[in-house]
Parts: sequence; structure tokens; C-alpha cells
Amino acid sequence: DDTGMFYGMKYFNDLLMEAGPSGNVQSEVLLQKNKETFTFNQGWAFPRRVYFNGEECMMPSPDSYPYLPNSSPKNVLNFQTFIISFLLFLALW
Repeated sequence: DDTGMFYGMKYFNDLLMEAGPSGNVQSEVLLQKNKETFTFNQGWAFPRRVYFNGEECMMPSPDSYPYLPNSSPKNVLNFQTFIISFLLFLALW
């Protein structure tokens, strides 16, 4: 499922009282996932829709987030190359 549903706790919704002039409230939510049971298509790790106390929250579109690379560049200079270059430098110096 691509939807997150959150409910506020009674007496702990102080942030909702601090809404801006247009009624917006901005907050940070930290989520933890279990890779074996929680997966989204194409590696998407965020919910596409979020509801708080039954009302849909505004979310940025998935295209506005950067995609993570599938691999990283290969490390050309490894430890063995460094040692051989260093010994060659000492021999020629």
C-alpha cells in the first residue's frame, strides 16, 4: 500500500494550534521500515498519500525527490595500487 495513516494523540496536538495564515502546518515525521515486509515499487520509500486525523495532507510528488543510484562508481585507486606506486616512487627517488 502507498498510503500512510496517522492519528494525533489527545492533549499532544499543540503543533496543530500553530497553523500559519493559510492553515498550513509543517512537521517532520521519522519513519522506520522493515525491508522484508515494507517495499514500494522502484525503491520508493515514502507514502504517496498521508492522512492525519482523517484529512489528507499535501505531499510533494514523487518526481520532485531525487532518485538514489543503483550502484556507485568503482574505486580505481585501491590499497594495493597505492602500495605499489609508493614503492616505485621510493625506488626511483
